[in-house]
Amino acid sequence: MPKLVSLQQARDHLRSDDTADDNDLDLKIKAASKAVLTYLKPEGVARLFEVDSAGDPVEDSDGLADDVPEDIAICTLLLVGIFYSEREGQGGWDPGYLPPAVTALLYPYRDPTME
Repeated sequence: MPKLVSLQQARDHLRSDDTADDNDLDLKIKAASKAVLTYLKPEGVARLFEVDSAGDPVEDSDGLADDVPEDIAICTLLLVGIFYSEREGQGGWDPGYLPPAVTALLYPYRDPTME
């Protein structure tokens, strides 16, 4: 599954120049990307991205999805920031759901809300 933001975008979002956290940050990018794509469901992903035979967004040689819409990138960065700052998973949202700011941005793309 491709990443929706680059390591540099995540570093910029977190205002961090520390490369010592890169492995951890890359893991958080992958988890955030998967959470966003899972929330969108296959139909929403196919509407937003060119997909491969597995239904995943086509990725470039760096493992990044092609042409990620800005609001989708922001959702991913919001999640990366939460995963980074709340490492123990004590987020203030209901279990099984994404944070409200993320779902508010993603909701219009989620099937069946988009026709």
